[in-house]
Amino acid sequence: MTASDTWQLGDRTLTSRIIVGTGKYASNDETRDALAASGTEMSPSRCGASI
Repeated sequence: MTASDTWQLGDRTLTSRIIVGTGKYASNDETRDALAASGTEMSPSRCGASI
């Protein structure tokens, strides 16, 4: 991975450009599974919010 493969958001360095919301899932388990499968680094739960 090179520096051009990353981007900054505040003090975080991210490699994924996928953003996943959490409001559409039927349960917390489904939400966690979808986030894990997506590979996203940026979602409400990964930014400190609880699901």
